[in-house]
Amino acid sequence: MISGKMLDANSTGCEVISLDRSSVPVFAERSPVLLNILDVKKKTIINVVGRAVHARREQDSWIYSFSWPRKPAQISQSEIRADSESETEK
Repeated sequence: MISGKMLDANSTGCEVISLDRSSVPVFAERSPVLLNILDVKKKTIINVVGRAVHARREQDSWIYSFSWPRKPAQISQSEIRADSESETEK
């Protein structure tokens, strides 16, 4: 399991049911989502198509749980800032 922070989720080609006030895509459960995820242990970004398995609203933001393949394709080895607002859950 990858423990990290979700940097962004690209809604292109995904089933987006609405946009919240900050224009963040709100995904339908079980919809495919292209995720760019920071692996905090390896300081690398992985790019993988995941699946939104659960979404809940907390205050002014959406919290998602995603599932993804065990071995996603690694796309970057560069040092990445870990100041993302959204964390992944599994």
